[in-house]
Amino acid sequence: MNGCLHAYLLREVIMKCRMCGQEFPSVHYFQTSRTCTSCYRSLSPGEQKKVQKEDAPDLSHADARPVSIDGKDLVCPFCGNDTFWARQTLMNTRGLTFAGLEWANREADNYICNRCGYVYWFFRVQP
Repeated sequence: MNGCLHAYLLREVIMKCRMCGQEFPSVHYFQTSRTCTSCYRSLSPGEQKKVQKEDAPDLSHADARPVSIDGKDLVCPFCGNDTFWARQTLMNTRGLTFAGLEWANREADNYICNRCGYVYWFFRVQP
């Protein structure tokens, strides 16, 4: 591996807990993006949920909406949210990729949770 790249990958980023102000050598000491594990564990379950919500990245998308597939409403299995935004993703195959024809692959419908980013994939085979 290139020496510069190797040094970059091993570089530690100093993190600072927003509650206690203590500095830590990496993100691995943190329970959420801004709260160290020690401070997080000292909170009540209600306070933990509040901190999780405050520290969560903003994934909101202007086109988010409730989605139904074949009469069943989607609910995020991770966070319980019921609004999603949509996109389509190519389902690449080796043959078409080898031939340089990725654009000819079929597409899958993706529904991305507006709260946590969980991605549902739906691929419908046309008869």
